Amino acid sequence: METSSEPVAENTHRLEIRIPDARYIFSVYLLAEAEPILIEPGPASLVPSILQEMDRLGMGGLSLIIPTHIHMDHGGGTGTLAREFPEAKIILHPRAVRHALDPARLVAGTAAVYGDDFEKLYGPVLPIPEDRIIAAKDGDRVGKDARRLRILHTPGHAFHHLSIYDEKTRGLFCGEALGLPTMKADAITLPAISVGDLDVERYLTSIEKLRQLNPELIFYPHDGGAVPPGNCFSRIAENTEMLRDVILAGIRKDEPDDAIQKAILNRLSVTHTPADMSSVIAGYRAYFEWQGIR
Repeated sequence: METSSEPVAENTHRLEIRIPDARYIFSVYLLAEAEPILIEPGPASLVPSILQEMDRLGMGGLSLIIPTHIHMDHGGGTGTLAREFPEAKIILHPRAVRHALDPARLVAGTAAVYGDDFEKLYGPVLPIPEDRIIAAKDGDRVGKDARRLRILHTPGHAFHHLSIYDEKTRGLFCGEALGLPTMKADAITLPAISVGDLDVERYLTSIEKLRQLNPELIFYPHDGGAVPPGNCFSRIAENTEMLRDVILAGIRKDEPDDAIQKAILNRLSVTHTPADMSSVIAGYRAYFEWQGIR
């Protein structure tokens, strides 16, 4: 496991962790205040690296642990961290609470995506005690005056997704509400697809909701790291709409996925492997079916 860390804003540190053979690079954010906060725990296998970094930063504990959503690659380690830090409260979207209390369905879904042996690479998904959980309403503020965080409900990638706006640094911890950027030369940003959870219209609404905050920094959870917003809002909105239109047109023509993928790549003007697009197309297909769009 490879790790690196960097300060990305005042008292804000990004811990990057690379797990061999994992699908993603993981970015964990540590807010080193008098009452420390952790955002985006990632899977449980990251916890030893997180503890080591907290020790290096002199963070003796945690007051809050906030995953943007409870999919394993963002919140799988939350239960493990809750055991390490029994005084910490866990901030969740209200619709995530029942799955945090009993993660059986979440574990089954994770196994379906990552394989039955996912724990060997990513670690277990442990339950969180009910008295540790705060179900945050949209617009709630958490943390102390030195670090007030605004919780925003941002469904689209998942029904239980939230984003966190840091009023101190004007930084936005967006989870997967603003897609998955890549740092390659032909970098693009596509919507983050969770097949069966994708809601395109809510995704677009969430993008606009976050745009209105006018943040100075975007803190991405995977490859993107911490970056100025630039044109990220328009780029992800345009690509989300383009995929909707191209995939729906292909479905209505009864085209196979490889033909739809070719049409997408022509619009993107970049080269991607078939695997990159297969989950995207599957996610949109499931969304159209759910909505009864034909």
